[in-house]
Amino acid sequence: RNILVEASGLNARLTVALDRQTQVRTFFLADPNRFVVDLANSRLALPQGAPGEGPGGGVVRRYRYAPRPDGISRLVLDLEAPASLLRQDLGGRRQPPADAAHAGHGDGIRVAHEVTLEGGGGVTADADLGGA
Repeated sequence: RNILVEASGLNARLTVALDRQTQVRTFFLADPNRFVVDLANSRLALPQGAPGEGPGGGVVRRYRYAPRPDGISRLVLDLEAPASLLRQDLGGRRQPPADAAHAGHGDGIRVAHEVTLEGGGGVTADADLGGA
C-alpha cells in the first residue's frame, strides 16, 4: 500500500505499510549490492502500478518492486555500497507517515514492516521472518 525510504546520513529506513499481516523474508545480494524484501501472498497496490520503482535515500539508491508468479511481491533496494542490517520491526500496527512517497488506498491503521540499513557495512546473512 505504501513504501517510504528515509535517509539519515548513510543509513536508510524502509517502511512498507500493508493492509494485513504477511510472511516476510529479507536477504542481501552482492555484485551489485541489493537488499531484497519478499512479501508472501501480497500485492503492492501502488499508484504507479506494478512493476514500479521509487526514490531511495542514504545507502539506498532507489527501490524497485514487482509481483512474482508464486504470489510473492518482491521489493528490491538498489544499494550505493555494501550495507548491514541494523534493525527489523515486522508487523507493528500503525498509521503510515503522512509524507509517504506513495499514499495508500483506503483509511485506517496499516501493518508496518520497517527495516533499517547501515551504509558501509558488510553484507549480512539472510533472514526468514514471519508475521501471523
